[in-house]
Amino acid sequence: ALNMVGLVVWCLEENENAVTFYRAMGGMDVAEGMEEFGGRALKKLGFVWRN
Repeated sequence: ALNMVGLVVWCLEENENAVTFYRAMGGMDVAEGMEEFGGRALKKLGFVWRN
């Protein structure tokens, strides 16, 4: 056993399917950040699950 007590997943905010899925699975979006792809800055969301 790894004795893990939670999980964090990042996804791009404009990925509506992922955002909807993570929220439906009980994830709480608790963090925001920016990621650069091909010279374009995109907003990302951090979802967390806690035991």
